[in-house]
Amino acid sequence: MPFIGTASNTKNIDLLRQALDEETLSFYGRSFGSYIGTVYATQFPRRVRAMVLDGAYDPRRYADVPYAYDAGQFVALDTAVGRFLDWCAQNATACGFGEGWPRQAFEQLKRSLDADPVITASGRPATGYTLAYRLMFNINAGKEIWPYLGQALRAAQAHQGSFLLSPPSLGSFDFLNVNLAVECADRVYPASHLLLGTLVSAHVAEWPALRRDHRAGSGTPGVGAARRWGASPATGGCRPGGGRCR
Repeated sequence: MPFIGTASNTKNIDLLRQALDEETLSFYGRSFGSYIGTVYATQFPRRVRAMVLDGAYDPRRYADVPYAYDAGQFVALDTAVGRFLDWCAQNATACGFGEGWPRQAFEQLKRSLDADPVITASGRPATGYTLAYRLMFNINAGKEIWPYLGQALRAAQAHQGSFLLSPPSLGSFDFLNVNLAVECADRVYPASHLLLGTLVSAHVAEWPALRRDHRAGSGTPGVGAARRWGASPATGGCRPGGGRCR
């Protein structure tokens, strides 16, 4: 655990700086990289020449109130999927999925795939979570892709070839597993099983299109794994903007 969290990663970054015999470094961090940069600047303030943080995290809220911090992102993603399904309801011919009832058809399709997974060409099963995972990662491509997504959902209903039934690559699992481990190390999650269950239930209730999938996947609802793991923040007492970094 002491070597999984972001504080340990930033120490590795500074070791690279030393290996290059550089007095300072320039850093560009995007999305989660902005949190890495913030922790590095907190630990090694005299070693930063320049730093650009793009899409910056609020470091304190990310680490200390993860449920509240992540909720907006999950709601936005669920809303995007909901807009697509509503478009399908209003444009049944153009969408080609659900025959005017796409939300119900989407839930039924996920349940069907969970009960009877499709074995793909790679030999791996495609389940309801596979379908939702692929849809989530493609939904932000814009409205021009919506008819294509409708066709892919219809093909999945027929257990035909559909990119929505392609299980995530092994590289994706490598990322997701490490991402969950780092979040368990970096963030403060409820110690109480009762409080954890209450928070998960309250948040997934706000996600009508993807509630089952958020509950099962990584990210905020997946932190039950961190709770069972018994992980505690491994940032060495480092809280950007306050506290001491060891």
